[in-house]
Amino acid sequence: NLKLKNERLNISIINFPLNDGIINPSDLLSKLRDLNISSIFIEGGGITISHFLLSKSLNRFHLHVSSKILGEGVDSFKLPKLSSINQIPSYKRVDHKISDQILMDFIPIQET
Repeated sequence: NLKLKNERLNISIINFPLNDGIINPSDLLSKLRDLNISSIFIEGGGITISHFLLSKSLNRFHLHVSSKILGEGVDSFKLPKLSSINQIPSYKRVDHKISDQILMDFIPIQET
């Protein structure tokens, strides 16, 4: 249900039901596909990325690691304990050094 559409800025706001304050990633991606949107960039912290990882909705993700420590920080991911190693997706990791920082690029490995 489109609540607001601003043609001049090409912005649409879409309302989604929340489940414990969370939008289901599969529902979000399904709605975007219905709108002919086939590629999105998600910027978020550990909780946001964890929800997309758990729903197996990411075809690639980046993790930026810096040598700077800002207070205690927060966990990178919030994932439940798994009962089987088979539940863990496999990713190919490619590191890109940027000065004293690292950008890790994770690409899923397709299981055969």
